[in-house]
Amino acid sequence: MSNEILLILGVIIVSFAGLAFFVHKKFEGESRDSEAIKMVTEWMKEMRGSLENRLDKNTTELNTRLDKAAALIGGLQKELGSVNEFNRSMRDFLSAPKTRGNFSETMLEQLLSQHLPHSSFKMQYKFKSGETVDAMIELDGRILCIDSKFPLENFNAIHSAATDTDRIVYEKSFVRDVKKHIDDIAKKYILPQERTYDFALMYVPSEAVYYEILRNDAVMEHARIKQISLVSPQAMYYYIHIVAQALKGQKVNAMAMEVMKYFSAIKTEAGKFGRELDVLSRHITNAKSSLDGVNNSFGKLNEKVERASELQAIETKVIEESLPGSSDKILEN
Repeated sequence: MSNEILLILGVIIVSFAGLAFFVHKKFEGESRDSEAIKMVTEWMKEMRGSLENRLDKNTTELNTRLDKAAALIGGLQKELGSVNEFNRSMRDFLSAPKTRGNFSETMLEQLLSQHLPHSSFKMQYKFKSGETVDAMIELDGRILCIDSKFPLENFNAIHSAATDTDRIVYEKSFVRDVKKHIDDIAKKYILPQERTYDFALMYVPSEAVYYEILRNDAVMEHARIKQISLVSPQAMYYYIHIVAQALKGQKVNAMAMEVMKYFSAIKTEAGKFGRELDVLSRHITNAKSSLDGVNNSFGKLNEKVERASELQAIETKVIEESLPGSSDKILEN
């Protein structure tokens, strides 16, 4: 940047020098007016001072920016050193197979627990065969097995290989390791007699290792034949969401079945109540008929009683009239 400024400054000075020479010659050829030459000279001095000030200001700003850039680069180098140290620590941490396995299982458990109900999955699930899978999800009364695998040694060897020949050797070893993991999962955890699905998931906890596997068509074809689906943390996230939706659907179906069960019970009770109501209605109808019959009989009986009373009164009158005293009384009248 400073070279460009100096170049521009040089061009301006040369231009002004040419202008001064031109003016000087013009005035020398005409009237040699020293006042005009003096004016141009003063103007050139002012321009030179202004350019020098601007150049000093630009130089100061440039130095400030360079100092800030140097400080930023120093900070980045420090951070890069920290990142490198962290990477070395992680490599050392993951170098032991058991430690690497525990790390993978922990990541898998965190993924499952963040997105699924705890009642829907189990960690370290043991089958009757004696095999123990890292995780299982129970869905629609069946078991989906998930086992974590982390083939890191040969993956690291591939990317640190000094020659192409070494890289090819490590790639072959890497493919062999992955195929063996696929075979083990298919053999141990696809167990229809123990309610498992006819496929299982192989969880690879590193996106970089996962994509290295995806690059190999032979490995992916082998996984397809063995009915093993390979998933990375990101792919596992989508799998879990699909399972979560299925679990919600399963819960809704269970609730719907429960509602239908209640409706069926209500229908049964309603039918029973209807039958009992029919019986009661018949009893009431029969009772009403009986009551009507009794009322009719009572009416008839009452009529007979009244008729009998009337007859008795008539009979009494006749008897009284037929007595001896009664005839004398009649004659007197």
